[in-house]
Amino acid sequence: MVRSGMAAVKTVTDEDGCILAISAEFEDAKTIAQKSGVPVREVMCRIVDRVWTNFV
Repeated sequence: MVRSGMAAVKTVTDEDGCILAISAEFEDAKTIAQKSGVPVREVMCRIVDRVWTNFV
């Protein structure tokens, strides 16, 4: 696992506050990708997976 920084995420919620979707901020993911050498799409997927796994 590559740990090269923190990334902001956007969430979509329903009227009850339940999270329906999560997406990583592109610029944060791009910065991490450049530092780590991992493709930006992969970084974005890893960010979203980590949020779903650890916080939802």
